[in-house]
Amino acid sequence: TAAIEQSSAALKAGTAEKAQLEQEVKDHTAAKAEAEKDLSAATMLRDKENAQFSADEADTKQNLGALGKAIPAIEEGMAGASLMQLPRMEGLRRFVEVTKYISSDARSGVLAFLDQGSEVAAGDSVQAPQSGEILGILKSMKDEMEKDLGELQAEEKKAFNGYQDLKSAKLTEIDINAKAVISKDKRIGALALSISEATHALEDATEEKSNAEKFLANMEEECANKV
Repeated sequence: TAAIEQSSAALKAGTAEKAQLEQEVKDHTAAKAEAEKDLSAATMLRDKENAQFSADEADTKQNLGALGKAIPAIEEGMAGASLMQLPRMEGLRRFVEVTKYISSDARSGVLAFLDQGSEVAAGDSVQAPQSGEILGILKSMKDEMEKDLGELQAEEKKAFNGYQDLKSAKLTEIDINAKAVISKDKRIGALALSISEATHALEDATEEKSNAEKFLANMEEECANKV
């Protein structure tokens, strides 16, 4: 009877713990899959954002480079058509045509200047006001673009750092859940063995008790007959 009680208690406890661990393994597996899904989605978004940033940064730097060449050339008296013959200046006109950094009137003035076909000597009193106006527009554009580029780079750095923090957290979450699954699977395996042993022990004890009860009944009958 004591062996039956002991085996029954061990079987009950082992079965309950095994069921609980199996549910926890399911939960850990689901949490790991969800973290992997979140990380994958965040990575795809980060790659997309970074690609857009890289394109915008490269485009802005190219246009700043063109302005950086155009401004000193104009200050030295170079007219628009000659300016456009300088290396890497072919995109300047296209940029002026579409840029958000100037008004419609200013755009028309800059484009008209770029179409001028002769050099103007430095200090020419007729050309200087127009050149000065164009220089003011281009320098203002350059200043605003440099400011926006700095903000764009700062936002990219912030987004990158935020992604790295998220990635680190999700990788930690994935690792914790993966290790928990392995550890609890091992415990489930050990419990399955102990449950099997307890089941056999219970069966043996039950059979042994039944045999003992039969033996006792026979002994009592024999004793009664002898009396």
